[in-house]
Amino acid sequence: MSECPGCQFKLVDESPSECPDCSLGFEDGPDLVFTQELRRLTDRWRTPPEDLRFYPPEHGGPLIAWMDICAADGSGSVLTIGVHFDGESIRGDKLHNQLFHLPATPTDLAIHHQGSPNVLAEAAASWLSEIVDRPLVRHEWDRNERVEYRVVLAATGAGLVETRDCPPPGTRPDRITAVPVRY
Repeated sequence: MSECPGCQFKLVDESPSECPDCSLGFEDGPDLVFTQELRRLTDRWRTPPEDLRFYPPEHGGPLIAWMDICAADGSGSVLTIGVHFDGESIRGDKLHNQLFHLPATPTDLAIHHQGSPNVLAEAAASWLSEIVDRPLVRHEWDRNERVEYRVVLAATGAGLVETRDCPPPGTRPDRITAVPVRY
């Protein structure tokens, strides 16, 4: 195992092109510190995320750290979560699954912290871990030879993803099943 010459990230391969943070163009500074600390902390989880990703700041915007929570059966993503890091604070929530924007109105998942990059990475890792550990359930309705469904947070009933013709919230489902996830 060697270190990346640009940032001292531990490399499995001898090739610096394998460094996930240098490949994003991070240089010494808050973005690199935050990224590496968040990656180090999430790698210590019981089940580390397979797909924690980082988008470097563009046009004066924040660095974005995000991940998808997917149904374990491979049927797709049920939630995209992440944080926007500006060097001094993080704002995290459910993110748009393609543009990675924060919602206009914060959801009950939202987080906001200020501090050093290391402190913010710790807050982000803790928050992400808490979100991925929340149980999800799938409400199902039998409708005209097909099943309509809505995946919700078990504790709050907040909807995450649903089929096109899903009944309105509050409609009693025909079945409720647990949603095993991967991330």
